[in-house]
Amino acid sequence: MKKNSGITNTINEILANLGYEREDCYVASNLWELRSGSAHISIAYDEDSGFIFGDAALGSLPENPSNDLLIFLLSQNNEPGKIRLALKGEVIMLSWTAYDKYFSQEAARTYIEEHLKEADRLDNILVAKYGCTWSK
Repeated sequence: MKKNSGITNTINEILANLGYEREDCYVASNLWELRSGSAHISIAYDEDSGFIFGDAALGSLPENPSNDLLIFLLSQNNEPGKIRLALKGEVIMLSWTAYDKYFSQEAARTYIEEHLKEADRLDNILVAKYGCTWSK
């Protein structure tokens, strides 16, 4: 029996309310993948630890990243909120983490909506202004 199927149901409901069909984004048990504009986003729930992860690969760094790009990436983490930019090798990631005990319907919707909006906004900026390449 699942430890907390309520989280799975909450995520499914929010995605449905945002116009996503369950069949199109539910990949496996506790794993969803969806697109928002040009951004590809995954949401994963680890029942054992209780953590929910949202990740979006925004693009890859250019061969010689400019100082302006690096300053831009660092400055984005100064913004209030719980979504953060990071590098995973050469890939720029936009991520958030939440704990299931505090993942209310309202909090979940905020995390997911903000992630979708920011991922689509930032990947366009990274490619157009800083010479990054689209994520696959």
